[in-house]
Amino acid sequence: MHRLTEYFKPHIAQILENCRKHLKLTQAKMAEEMAISSRFYHDLKYGISMMSLVQFLFLLKLLSDNEKLILIHQLEALIESESYREFLDKIDFI
Repeated sequence: MHRLTEYFKPHIAQILENCRKHLKLTQAKMAEEMAISSRFYHDLKYGISMMSLVQFLFLLKLLSDNEKLILIHQLEALIESESYREFLDKIDFI
């Protein structure tokens, strides 16, 4: 697994859970809408697993255009954050 994934897992888990609550969906319904199992949703929620691009696209499908923009801005802020830069300084890509 790529080392950067470990940084993003908890952040993506929080974003996913915020989206679910905003949409007022149960975890089971959110999983269904994302075409994943409830167990895999649980693993995403607790930062055990990371969603694929396809699963991310299913998440985007659930959001309005404005909500998609907000999500994209949240992700941009994450990769521009000081904590991300500090994380990059600590890992060895080789």
